[in-house]
Amino acid sequence: TQREICPVSSALYLLSTDAGSGKTALALALFENLAKKVARPAVFRPVTQSGSDDHLIDLLLSRLPDAQRPDTEACFGVTYQDRHDDTDAARQRILEKFRDLKADYDGILVIGSDYTDVGANTELDHNIAIARDLGTPVVTIISGRGSRGPRSASDIGSAAEHALEHLVEAKLPMISVVANRVAPEEADDAKTELEQSVSNLSLDIPVSVVPELPILSAPTLRDVAQAIEGEMVSGSEDHMSKVAAHPIVAAMRLPRALEHLKNDALVIVAGDRIEMIIAMLAATKASGFPSPNGIVLSGGFNPDPVTIRLLSDIAGDIPVLASEKQTIDLATTITSLSGRIHPSSARKIEAALDHTRQWFPAADLVDRIATTPTTAVTPLMFSHDVFERAAGVKQHIVLPEGIEPRILKATERILSRGLASITLLGDPEKVTQIARSCGADISGAKIIDPVSDPLRERLAKAYAKARAHK
Repeated sequence: TQREICPVSSALYLLSTDAGSGKTALALALFENLAKKVARPAVFRPVTQSGSDDHLIDLLLSRLPDAQRPDTEACFGVTYQDRHDDTDAARQRILEKFRDLKADYDGILVIGSDYTDVGANTELDHNIAIARDLGTPVVTIISGRGSRGPRSASDIGSAAEHALEHLVEAKLPMISVVANRVAPEEADDAKTELEQSVSNLSLDIPVSVVPELPILSAPTLRDVAQAIEGEMVSGSEDHMSKVAAHPIVAAMRLPRALEHLKNDALVIVAGDRIEMIIAMLAATKASGFPSPNGIVLSGGFNPDPVTIRLLSDIAGDIPVLASEKQTIDLATTITSLSGRIHPSSARKIEAALDHTRQWFPAADLVDRIATTPTTAVTPLMFSHDVFERAAGVKQHIVLPEGIEPRILKATERILSRGLASITLLGDPEKVTQIARSCGADISGAKIIDPVSDPLRERLAKAYAKARAHK
């Protein structure tokens, strides 16, 4: 059923606590529900690798009609490089762009950084600081996978408690914590561990556990071909967007290989084992057998032209790739690959939405964001509010210390934000020279020399008259 349109402006920060959290699927679920709840939804990424060229921005905006999509330039704050150059200026820029976007859109999903920067060990602290500046409620993601593979339930609980302690200390308004990409056999115990971590910190927020769904992180056949420097010897280019969800090395006898076959598999087989290649391709047409999405031939044993014709006739559109690499090297490379959910990944998008609908209460969380208060006010939030109020009643300020570098830099900031008009007192030539030396742009200010300006005599008379009765 159509959800009620909410007229209030609201935002939610999706904050992962480390890399590999699989937040794309959760972001997709939250954004789909936000788009049902508000008339004008938007996405905002405070920090990205390459500005507006960001896979999450592209994916989520692709879910909206063209006329409803915000400009991608408005959907990011700064780059990692901007943050390295000047952290304080970057935080200020993030807050300004977020508030500009919030002024035009009813609901915003803010998505934290990807932990791909060289300073990834401090990334959680940066995300917490940004979430505080923006004043948004937070959904915290704990990854069910570590650098060495799936985490145990107890490891997930420990990671959650460590991260939540930081968020509680920062007084962030949390509305949920979710463990994502959890090994299915650890799901029940992981939820118990999460509930205990939340209880230990006296938090009253719901927890959820989303089991790993391999297809969501699986690379496409195109990703595989690029990684192994493979050449397509038969099949359709259109099918290269299919996923390689289950790499299988067919180094055993044929009956055993067929027992291990799965739907969406990528079969790795020596290029000179023609009988195995034909059998795997025949499985795509036979009833009662799983259907692989592609085959990789190893060892540089490319089939002869006659065999390729036969393979093409059997395979149809199923891509068959050939590589010079040996089987073990191919298996190592392919199993280390991970794939993103792209706007064109219709099957992955559908799978992500179906899976999260079962395990992740996205609709309930979107309903909560408009009613979750934020009590923390950071210095940056306070100063930004003051600046906004000042800009609303623009005044004229006269600053007497026109040759003081701090005054000149403050003048630049005030003028750049349109907060007030400025008059500086001092020798115009000297003021300009000092401003240039300290890198302050004061071109929008008026400069008056109090020694030679005609106003000096008029003001002196007015002052004398005012003091006459003293």
